[in-house]
Amino acid sequence: PSQIGLLTELTSLNLDINYFTGTIPSQFGSLTALTCLNVNECKFIGSIPSELALPLLRLAQFEDNLLIGTIPSEFGKCSALTKLSIFSNKLSGSIPSQLGLLSTTKSLIFEAHKNSLTGTIPSQLSLISLISFSIADNHLHGTIPIKIKEIPNIKIDCDFSGLVDDYCKYDSSETTMTRYLSKSIFIPIVCIVCISMICIVITILTTIWYRKHELIKATNYKFGIFSLVGLLVLNSSIIPFGLSLMDTDVDTRNISCALFPHLLVYGLALVLSSVTARNYPIWRFLYHLFLFLFIYF
Repeated sequence: PSQIGLLTELTSLNLDINYFTGTIPSQFGSLTALTCLNVNECKFIGSIPSELALPLLRLAQFEDNLLIGTIPSEFGKCSALTKLSIFSNKLSGSIPSQLGLLSTTKSLIFEAHKNSLTGTIPSQLSLISLISFSIADNHLHGTIPIKIKEIPNIKIDCDFSGLVDDYCKYDSSETTMTRYLSKSIFIPIVCIVCISMICIVITILTTIWYRKHELIKATNYKFGIFSLVGLLVLNSSIIPFGLSLMDTDVDTRNISCALFPHLLVYGLALVLSSVTARNYPIWRFLYHLFLFLFIYF
């Protein structure tokens, strides 16, 4: 309730892990004695009220909500701030350069990973005592300013942030796919891809072998099963395609983008193999085309 804003002597407000609806009340900005604000995992929507940039605020935690909009530049006026945690939201815009106005005598933890932040990293952040700077899984560009890298004992997480910087923790042996898939889901994706490719090869070779040796009739029920399964796989490919277009979390989009082409190709292989087996001219055309491409390349 917004009436909490009447508790002007309140120093700590912890509302984490709840299922609230609506936005964060701007009336919280009346809590002038507040030093700790925690609204993690509360399902809040809307933007972060600029009124929450309170003079005594030390901890400001907004992670894992449904917040949109930009990071309020007013937080640069919070001289006592030691932690600003806004990760796992849908925040956009750039990182405000005003954060460089924070006190240089206090260490700051800045966590903004898993958002949709854009723009470059403001060089003004090198003026404060950053000890943790997490900007992974965003849409930033440019590089990390050298002066920020030179901050003593700073911990930077910029993986998959969009930055083109050697400081980001990428293994030089990584492929393009591993740059966009986290390690926790890369191995299952590779397994699915390998199984799909094996199934495609077996399906095509089985069809060619049956047709070549005329061991069974093309109208055999097995080719009907091929067609049915192929159509089901083709239709199921719509699901990851739709998820890849939706505003879901990064891992879901990555998995969807990886699965969609493989489901599509596998479904087409099943359907085409069945059609090929049922129609002798088509089979001969594709068979000779395959031989030509194999010999040529």
